[in-house]
Amino acid sequence: MRRACPFLILLLLALTPTARAEVAPEHRATIEFRLLERATVFTSDAVGYGGDTPATVHALRLLVGRPDARAVLLDLARAARHPAGRLFALAGLRVVDPVAFGREAKAIRRAGGEVRSIQGCFGTSASVEACVDALEQGALARALCRPERPTPTLTVDAACALLLGEGAGQLDAVRALAAHGATAVPPLREALRDPSPRRRAAAAWAFEGLGHHAVAALPELVTCLEDPDDAVASHALDALGHLGPWLVDHAAALHAVVARAALPPRRLVRALWRLHDLVRAHCLLEPDRLPAFVRPVAPAREGEDDEAAEDEDDLFEMSPRYALAGIPPKAVEVLARALGDPEDHVRDAVRDALERWAEGAPAIEALLRALEDSPQVTRRRIVQVLGVVGRRPDDRPPVVDALRRLLERDEDEMVRVFSEEALEALTGERPAARDDSGDE
Repeated sequence: MRRACPFLILLLLALTPTARAEVAPEHRATIEFRLLERATVFTSDAVGYGGDTPATVHALRLLVGRPDARAVLLDLARAARHPAGRLFALAGLRVVDPVAFGREAKAIRRAGGEVRSIQGCFGTSASVEACVDALEQGALARALCRPERPTPTLTVDAACALLLGEGAGQLDAVRALAAHGATAVPPLREALRDPSPRRRAAAAWAFEGLGHHAVAALPELVTCLEDPDDAVASHALDALGHLGPWLVDHAAALHAVVARAALPPRRLVRALWRLHDLVRAHCLLEPDRLPAFVRPVAPAREGEDDEAAEDEDDLFEMSPRYALAGIPPKAVEVLARALGDPEDHVRDAVRDALERWAEGAPAIEALLRALEDSPQVTRRRIVQVLGVVGRRPDDRPPVVDALRRLLERDEDEMVRVFSEEALEALTGERPAARDDSGDE
């Protein structure tokens, strides 16, 4: 029996929890925990001139609403990679468990340091200790953690009947459904398949208020992007925009719609902006693997423009690590031909999208294909876009070659003029224009 004791001890040690491989808790895989674990900016509950709620604040409110909120927030306070994430965890603990808040606040104060902070419209660098003091007073923590949804004023069935009916009161119905959250998703998914465009549009509108819960209806919302009714597609695009980082794991479906390029140009441009939003969401989540439509961005050198910091929102929530990796070639051709659209705002939006995101050999080839069979005015605008696309070092050689051919051979004088101007801007040399003196 004595000889067996060492073996029994080894067996018991092997079966103890400390000896077994540790399994990450379920909450660590959620989008909200991943967002806060990687957060680099500590914000108030509303930022920017529009008073928008940052994705990190939405994430905090979801964690605070969990039945195991205390344990999850304590885990976040120790797992967060930056002071901002620890401060968000501390804000939640201030509301959920003030005693645990006191203990964690001491540890965070001892660590000290600085944190990037956005309070309202103002961004600054603040001391971690000052942020802890602000949370300790209570008002900031309560604002960050207040419930996302008010008490519903109607049942789900009553709200859906009001929303899809012929009478007034649709806005009240949308607000009531938003307050129900996940329980409103099944009947609204069904309504997205309704034969009536009016009902489909109303259902898509209601999804705008459901935030991350709308992920459950992603197949229907993506199908709505190609709906023949513009109102249905417009509300579906807005609903996708409200998903933010919660759409990241499903981004391939949206990219596939853009790649098919079966959308009208104005709708296609809006879908590209949704992809751009997903690029920003990837910056917030820092995933190990990037989808094909996202590329890393090299840090800007001194004196260079920072392409990812063009948008005000980017300055609030991301650093310039990723960018949209071009536009699928079929979509480039559709957009290039839309440069001849009779509506100014469509042409402007299309041109802006092409100049921002049309890059790489496939995109340049698609622009040149559109150039071959487009009307004169459209061809001139395509040349102007080529002049902007060619500023990127990797794209410059093929664009310069194409512009030289146009300058030598194109029959339209303005195409040649624009080609000459673009070549001068790209190469610094003024090429010799074709002599048309003897053409007559």
